[in-house]
Amino acid sequence: MTGKIGSVPLLTSIAFCNCFAATSSCAPSQEETSNGTCYSLIQGSTNSPALAYHSIALPEGWLPADGLVIFNHGLDPYLEGFEDQSHLKIYETLVDGYFTADVQPNPSLGPFADAVISQGFAMAASSYTQTGWAVFDSHLANKALYQEFLSHAGATPQKLYFIGGSLGGIVTMRDMEDDRLPEIPEARGALLLCGAVAGAVNWYQAYDLRMVYDAVCKRTGDDLPSPWYKIPTVITGELEALESIDSCTSLGLKYFYYSTIPNPFLAEIAWRAAADDEQEDNLQKLTELTGIVEDWLPTNIAYATFELPRLINWPSKLNGVNPFGNVGVDYKDAAVNYDIARRVVLPTVRDQLFKNYTPNGIIGATNVVSIHTSRDGLVRPENQNTLLNMATLPSNQLTVAVKPETQASHCGFTEAEGVGAWNALLNWTEPPAGVQPDHTDINPAFLPPTVLGGDLLTFSRENLATVQGNNTFDANTGLLAVEKLQIERDDNVFDGVLQWNGDLTNPEFLVISATRIARISFWQHGALYDPDEELLYIPKVLVSNMPPPHHYLNGRRLDVYMEPVVSDLSVLRPLEIE
Repeated sequence: MTGKIGSVPLLTSIAFCNCFAATSSCAPSQEETSNGTCYSLIQGSTNSPALAYHSIALPEGWLPADGLVIFNHGLDPYLEGFEDQSHLKIYETLVDGYFTADVQPNPSLGPFADAVISQGFAMAASSYTQTGWAVFDSHLANKALYQEFLSHAGATPQKLYFIGGSLGGIVTMRDMEDDRLPEIPEARGALLLCGAVAGAVNWYQAYDLRMVYDAVCKRTGDDLPSPWYKIPTVITGELEALESIDSCTSLGLKYFYYSTIPNPFLAEIAWRAAADDEQEDNLQKLTELTGIVEDWLPTNIAYATFELPRLINWPSKLNGVNPFGNVGVDYKDAAVNYDIARRVVLPTVRDQLFKNYTPNGIIGATNVVSIHTSRDGLVRPENQNTLLNMATLPSNQLTVAVKPETQASHCGFTEAEGVGAWNALLNWTEPPAGVQPDHTDINPAFLPPTVLGGDLLTFSRENLATVQGNNTFDANTGLLAVEKLQIERDDNVFDGVLQWNGDLTNPEFLVISATRIARISFWQHGALYDPDEELLYIPKVLVSNMPPPHHYLNGRRLDVYMEPVVSDLSVLRPLEIE
């Protein structure tokens, strides 16, 4: 049996090996672990809330006191075959992979199933109802999974555990937090493996990569499938992506040399001799700005190109609502800041993404062991800081450990390391009550979470660039003054004044003056009109003279979002303030 965490396949037949067992004592209809435990493997499907498949392992003689472990698998991608993290294989994946939108039958019970079942636990896993970012109703799929387990086990387990890897990490957090699942008992413990436990904010990493890539590579003339937020055409989109990556960075040529020249040093020399300086510079700038190592760059571009549009457009996910914006983000490079596409998004639209899902840390008395590889190239280890910084998740319920790496991997744990973390969790949570493990208890070579950096995102949304221009609103005069208003993809910059109609119920603003000023030769964070979204963003508006009951706004600076009422933009309507 094999299993996977995220996209990394791991053999599960090593632990508890009974290599010289002559014959099996299990019935022909049963499966057998490596130490001779017999179990029934039950696989099928349910249709609540939508089609989902399940796998259930019920050990022979199982009793409720033996417990249940629910395994939450990682992301099933747009293209199958992303298991290898190297650019030497990603090209084969893009050519030989296939488009999938359907959940697959017979979901894996995980990379440590053999060890867990050998300890007497029953196991269960769901395919979820969605591929890709499946957190929208994964908790409901697991509710149906649990009911399915009860129908086969005939009794309620007296103890429950979760194991979740990659996407399965945030799925597990939602399972433990969600108050819509009262019939599932509180988990005794959870093991998280390279979990995307910060939740939906991880997708800003993909969005920023796509925006930076387009800014850096736009001079090559070979674009990724566009517009970036639309689902690419099958096969044609993959070929466009390959052509663009190779034209911009020459990674395809590098793959060719590395696959045909056995000596990596000579292959690197051959590639540098063939690639032009601009391609080498582009590759270096992409890796330096985004913090994504070269081997992981094509995989991350593929996720940004193919998975991100599915998240936005899939009817059962965001259904066409685009929550990604970057109007005030500093990309730490003058040329990229100037060239990058800027997009305005309403706060309520942005929050549509975070609802699915941002963890709250309210997990009752459940104890959590969470481990990560130090140079994870897909789900950044800084995800763990979300758990560590939660006031609602006490430190005596959480142990985080980091596996040190010299080469980046996503969930590159050995079986011994994974089973060791699992056993550390059991030693902590199984009666008699054990002592909370630290990182060395999980593995002597593992590091404490203090080695993690601060920000999860390469380009922070918490510390936006300083706003240029002084924007003010005086309720006495009704005048809203805006300075240095830029038009996206336009050289025009304006100072303007808008007149409020005085109506608090249906406010509108008439543009009474707009003075064109000199184009700024470098990017500045300031007022912006986004013609694609038809949104005007005015940051840090200083409010004065507001009458009751809105007087509490006086002296505050607010970000204001407006839309045009008429096509010539002469009248605008406020939509949201933040």
